[in-house]
Parts: sequence; structure tokens; C-alpha cells
Amino acid sequence: MAAASPVARAAQGAGVHERRYRLINSCCEPHPQLDGDYPSLDEAMSDAVDWLLSSDGLTQQQPIGVEVCTANGDWRTYRLPAPLVCALPASTGLKATRVLPLTPPDAS
Repeated sequence: MAAASPVARAAQGAGVHERRYRLINSCCEPHPQLDGDYPSLDEAMSDAVDWLLSSDGLTQQQPIGVEVCTANGDWRTYRLPAPLVCALPASTGLKATRVLPLTPPDAS
């Protein structure tokens, strides 16, 4: 029986791969406090925002990015590290933070 070509093997396994995500720090390395695999981008970002909101003000400014695992097991940058949470101005009288959008607004 002939061995399947690399292209054929890739096509057979294409539907089996489930995406995994991980959070990265400002150096594009796995995040030291949020080091884990996530089954979805939403879960990864939710965990990051929850951790930031429960942290002090300085920690809240830490950039966090996301990597996605490819079918061959390599990690690729999905979202570059950037701040996810910013403090509201003190003039509002509120001690609160705002979650920044995951994607930039439309340029149109």
C-alpha cells in the first residue's frame, strides 16, 4: 500500500484540528500569570480582562496579546500585545476602568 503524500495527509487532518489560543506578554512570550491554553479567543480575552480588572492600576496597563496554535503545533501571533483596560479620567468622580475594544473601529 502506497504512503499518502504530505498534501493528502494534511487534507485528511484538516477538519480535525481545533484551534487553541494562549495569552502572551509584551515580549510576545507566554504570559507568566495567564499561562494556559484556551479553546476560544473569547475565553482567552475574558480571562485576561478578568485578571486585569482584579489587579492593581499598574498591572492593568500591561499589554496582553494572543497567539493561535496552527495545525502543525506552531504558535502564531493572532493579536499583538496591547493594553486591554484603561482607567477612566479622575474628573468623572468614578473609580472605574473601561475595557478597550478587541478590534479597531472601522476606518470608514
